[in-house]
Amino acid sequence: MKKDSQKIVEKILVVAGNGGSKKEAVADALAKVSKTISQDIDLTIQITPVSVEIKEAKVNEYIEHFLFFFLPRKREMYQVSLRVTTEIKYLDLNEIKFIENQVTDPNGLQLPRFWSRQRED
Repeated sequence: MKKDSQKIVEKILVVAGNGGSKKEAVADALAKVSKTISQDIDLTIQITPVSVEIKEAKVNEYIEHFLFFFLPRKREMYQVSLRVTTEIKYLDLNEIKFIENQVTDPNGLQLPRFWSRQRED
């Protein structure tokens, strides 16, 4: 009797990312979705984002100088916080029934036949 051990669950995550551009900040946040899910679930098969909502987006601007005085330039650091609704397909490892078999050690050393015989006195 086979039992389907694949489960589907919907999960809402809040992730944040930083970067030197808008694209880098969003990519950094989306990369953290998989890491966050893998902390809670043992073996994920597929992660599908259903919706992505921007909670907060900031840009920090500052002037950067070379050797404190020379070559001033304007720099920007982007921060974004996303609310991601995901559909996760995963395997529940606790529901998998393994059949136990006792076998000889496959990596063991096979002794020559004359060593395995009983010693005769």
